[in-house]
Amino acid sequence: MVLEHLFPKNWAEKKLRYALLIAFVYSSIGIIISVLLFGKNSGLISVFLTSLLILPLLEDLLSKEEKAEEKEKKFLFKHLLRDNKEVVVTYLFLFLGIFFTYAFYVFFFKLIGYNVLQSFQGQLLLDFGKGGATFIFKSFWTIFTNNWWVLLAIFLVALFIKDGAIFFIAWNASSWGVILAYRAITSALYTGGSSIKFFLIVLALTFPYLLLEGLAYILAAVSGNILSKDVVRKSKYIKSFILYSVIGGVVYAILRYLIGLFDLGIAVSVIVQIAVILLILLAISKSIKEQKYKEVFIYNYYLFILAIVLFVLGAIIEVIIIQNVDILTKIYSTSMLFSLPI
Repeated sequence: MVLEHLFPKNWAEKKLRYALLIAFVYSSIGIIISVLLFGKNSGLISVFLTSLLILPLLEDLLSKEEKAEEKEKKFLFKHLLRDNKEVVVTYLFLFLGIFFTYAFYVFFFKLIGYNVLQSFQGQLLLDFGKGGATFIFKSFWTIFTNNWWVLLAIFLVALFIKDGAIFFIAWNASSWGVILAYRAITSALYTGGSSIKFFLIVLALTFPYLLLEGLAYILAAVSGNILSKDVVRKSKYIKSFILYSVIGGVVYAILRYLIGLFDLGIAVSVIVQIAVILLILLAISKSIKEQKYKEVFIYNYYLFILAIVLFVLGAIIEVIIIQNVDILTKIYSTSMLFSLPI
């Protein structure tokens, strides 16, 4: 692909603002091409194109991170942060770049009279309680459960498909950007206020938990990617790894069935599922005999745990803000009252 070589692979590492620029350019290319060629429901296709363009940059970063982790003799938390800092921060700026680019195009399409609802229909469907980027007023456990499946999906896709996780992350970034901008515009149309002002208010109030949840998704993707590329594909014990993984999947499915059968409640269900996933991953690590690959596995196992911790904090903050900030409730509620497409 020619377009993916618009920027040098190491350009984003030199200065973080370049990562924002790369995300803006590649997201713009994805949006414009998909709108011109596909029209309706182009939101999903634009994210797919954006992800393809960003992949070479991420592959280069992940390769450098693998080498750094292989050199570590002993696990230390400060090494975990040091070795992953560059790739995580670059990933984060790409995430933010995609977020703000999609928000920008919602405002731009509205300005030129293009149908926003038609262009980003896929992203806006999440605003009705069908995915991780929703603003529906729910309890902590409902929010946590919905978003937990996204986090787990990102980790597993990165682990078994490697590069597929970037699509999930780009999708969530685009969805949050589209939803925030769309709700600001529709609320302004209903109340007669300023859409830019409403967008900035909503952004300021929701950014703390969006950032934490975005970081959690990124850490899950990075840990799964490294495990896939450096452990699963390089280890000579790949067959044992697959066998352990299949057994772990069967055990997890049985436990989920039993939890549902006894109706233990959503809180117990989620906690047990997370504990089982972590235990299964720890058991899978036993299939890796080479010491250097085992060390890499342990590093990224803890990286995934860190992702879960950030994810929990994000969900707590989300519930606190949504349930206690009246102006956010007002903006969102009035936006729901404006039913006409824009």
